[in-house]
Amino acid sequence: AESEAIVMKNLAKRMAGIQVAPYEIETLTKDGKKRLDEINATRIEYEGEPAALAVFRDITERKRLEEALRRSEEQYKTLHSNIPVGLYRNSPGPRGRFLAANPAIASMFGYSSVEEFLQANVSDLYETPEDRKAFSERLSREGKVSRVELRLKKRDGTPFWGAVSAQTMKDERGNILYFDGMIEDITEHKRMEEALKESEQRFRTVFDNAGDGILVADVETKKFFLGNRVICQMLGYSQEEVEKLGVLDIHPKKDLPYVIERFEKLASQEIGVAENIPVQRKDGSVLYADIASSPFVLNGKTYLIGIFRDMTEHKRMEEELRQRVEEIKALNEGISQRLIQKITQIDNISEVKERLRKIPDLSTGLDLILDTAIRDLEMDVGAVLIVDREENALKMRGFKSRIEGMKVDENYPLYLGFAELEAVKESKSVSKIVGEGELSILKTVSIHCAPIHFGKEVYGVVAFGSQKALSLDSSDL
Repeated sequence: AESEAIVMKNLAKRMAGIQVAPYEIETLTKDGKKRLDEINATRIEYEGEPAALAVFRDITERKRLEEALRRSEEQYKTLHSNIPVGLYRNSPGPRGRFLAANPAIASMFGYSSVEEFLQANVSDLYETPEDRKAFSERLSREGKVSRVELRLKKRDGTPFWGAVSAQTMKDERGNILYFDGMIEDITEHKRMEEALKESEQRFRTVFDNAGDGILVADVETKKFFLGNRVICQMLGYSQEEVEKLGVLDIHPKKDLPYVIERFEKLASQEIGVAENIPVQRKDGSVLYADIASSPFVLNGKTYLIGIFRDMTEHKRMEEELRQRVEEIKALNEGISQRLIQKITQIDNISEVKERLRKIPDLSTGLDLILDTAIRDLEMDVGAVLIVDREENALKMRGFKSRIEGMKVDENYPLYLGFAELEAVKESKSVSKIVGEGELSILKTVSIHCAPIHFGKEVYGVVAFGSQKALSLDSSDL
């Protein structure tokens, strides 16, 4: 009805001699479908009567395409205006002029509007104008660039990092008309990148300067990912060699089942430290390490960071201590029968011997022996000195004194000729009054010494001193 009214209205105008421009109406086809027609009509005479000659043209498809184009342009305009990345079109050359831009790029550079931004020269927005010249030449040469990082500056001079992607647009002859491009502000990304780099550098410094060896291993493959300077020195490998090795390469083959079992428990956090693990150096020698470990995830992979503390010297000291305990036991067994008889008089001999056997260290055992002997022999001072052949000296290993304030040294050179050394040099018991001007370790009126034998070798001397001029027989000593 509406289309019919439009047609009749325009027909009346035309019959009245009024010019009517082409117009559009909605019509129905024979099968009842709607379509859009453009009517272009003119007034004519037909059989002597005024009439109208009209041409109907189907514009349904054209209108559909026009509407699609309008929507597309609207979407592009909306996208162009709202996208958070700067879009631009500028002319080539070292200076350059902006031809088009979106609001995001104007805001990025500190301009209040696109119109204001378009007045700026392209080179003015580079921190170093020479960079614009180099970028223009490169883009002209290559035709397209992607995410080129440039130092740019805002309207107020504030510098920032921009990632620029652009391409040249040419005419049919190949001449460059303009550059179309996109800029993304990556200042924060660069800051985080620099912070990460500094963090990695700090980690590397700590990693490489740690006092213990450190290895990072892939839990799944058991291959090493990273090793520090100390672990390289510990194992005798270079950094490059370590990173080509794995857990199976640095332990004796016979110990691998135990090592792997410990590795798995460290990875599952069932234990935090694997103790006394044998580690094989490049030259085949073996050290023993306590390995403290903790898992972490990097790029979706689980790694185990292991801190290796070389316990070889500790084991050597433990062995030395064990030997010293054995020596104490031997010393205990070698106490003269006379002294054992005296000990028996004041205490149950089986109890005392049991106490000596249970003593875990050298000093405690010597203290017990010296206390007992001083009491039973009625001495004022007692000492055990051990011969150090390398240093050619006697070293104090045990000392007890009833004399208040009395002190002794730790080392006594053999060449100084102390009175107590006679028992060592002559390998026999000595009981004597110390002569005037004679050197004495115990500094008492009388000394009473007996050599300590370990096998056939004189190991040291047990010395007692009294402020009285006493004399003991060899059986007492």
